[in-house]
Amino acid sequence: MKSLILILFLIVLAGCNDTGKEPMNLEQDLQFSVIQVNPGEGLKSSQDWECKELEPDYAHIVIDGQDYFPAVFRLDGNLYTQAIKLAPGSYSVSQFLLMDDGGTPREDDATDDQILMGTPETGSGYAVYINKPVNFDISVQDFTKAEIQIEVLCFQEADYLSFGFDWFSIGEIVIREMCFFGDFCVKHPADYTGSYYENQSTGLQIDMPAIFRLEVKKDGIPVPGSPFNNASAATNWGVGSPVCVQYPDNLNMNGEVFTFDLWIYVKQGNAFVFKKFHTWTTVDEVMIPAGADGVVDFVLGNCNLTEPDLQLAPYQNLPLTANVTITNPADPGYWKIYVNTATPSGTYDLPVHVNLTGWCGDINQTITNGNHNMNVHSSLYSTTWPAGMPFSLGKIARVNWLFNHLDYYSMNENSLTDAQGDIIQGAIWNILNGTPAAGMSLQMASDASAHEDFLPLPGGWAAVLFIKSNQPQKYQLIFTIVDP
Repeated sequence: MKSLILILFLIVLAGCNDTGKEPMNLEQDLQFSVIQVNPGEGLKSSQDWECKELEPDYAHIVIDGQDYFPAVFRLDGNLYTQAIKLAPGSYSVSQFLLMDDGGTPREDDATDDQILMGTPETGSGYAVYINKPVNFDISVQDFTKAEIQIEVLCFQEADYLSFGFDWFSIGEIVIREMCFFGDFCVKHPADYTGSYYENQSTGLQIDMPAIFRLEVKKDGIPVPGSPFNNASAATNWGVGSPVCVQYPDNLNMNGEVFTFDLWIYVKQGNAFVFKKFHTWTTVDEVMIPAGADGVVDFVLGNCNLTEPDLQLAPYQNLPLTANVTITNPADPGYWKIYVNTATPSGTYDLPVHVNLTGWCGDINQTITNGNHNMNVHSSLYSTTWPAGMPFSLGKIARVNWLFNHLDYYSMNENSLTDAQGDIIQGAIWNILNGTPAAGMSLQMASDASAHEDFLPLPGGWAAVLFIKSNQPQKYQLIFTIVDP
């Protein structure tokens, strides 16, 4: 009984002591983070949008018109701010900046401080890169410590606003920029009368600035602003300046894949269209090689002496299919080829209603004389070739080299004798099929072996491939030579 009395007495004393306490402090912790914004309109190179090699010292945050300057620190690669105490209620965050103190504490000297990262405001040109731009409202709850994650962009020339929050980790996003410029080599400038190229101040010529567009995707999703192009008067139709593209790279995410599809404005039949010619692929911070000038330059065609960052084979304006009459024997070639119709209808590099000299590519397959519906392919691009083709692009390039250098063997493609045609056909079979050859045929094939990267000059010759459309597994390859 004495123990029970003692316990009750102590409880009463404790209760009496509580009555003298001050009210509890209900202020809660609030912390902050940002996303990097893209003020990159008009940037000339990726170097113009590089992050400063400095670590933030503090944040400058404005909440309901009051300035806060919490310190910034990094843990496990993530940035954090010190907590700010706020009473429960609703607030408006109107600014969030990450600052460098210039080596002096902000309280002592703020004149040397500079913005490193910041959050854009709603409606700005760079708000598209973030999920929550400022201004925005927050709510502080009783006995609650929230963690709000916010993304930031590296600061360049534009103003950045930021916002406050409880406990945060910063996901840094860099807006990277790459610039592209191209040349388009054409054999007949007059073919582009009526096209965008006619609007260029330099006029129609053999070597023109390429008009093109770039479709830029991040992990398969188009980035803001894509596609980028120079097909307008505002860009001077490609004359005088590159096409610069911007895309967001999250520094806290590894393995982000960026693709850059290059579509060049060319003639297809009688129409002018953008056709896809190349795709660059990069990962994370890796940039496309751009040479000393920082601009990724490409050439469609082979009219340049200096090697560009990307050399594209000459463009051939070809139909998708053709109805062809073939006759064999047809010395000096292996086939006599007569193109009856081309589809879609239009004017192509492949002559229609003209007798052409044809050559056999696959000695192991046969095809009968007569009319055939054929799929038509350029010999300069293997991307459209059917799967399973038994001939590599390099081997066809060797054949193209041979036809552009028949003068080495005292031959002219326009005036071949039957005997010369047999020699050339023997060299072709040796190059493509490994068929034994002798004499001049073997010499031609041997000389061509060193030219698997050959691209014809404007006005040169390039094979056009005909593949039987209803025999996709036989790949009977017949080709004729045309001016690319």
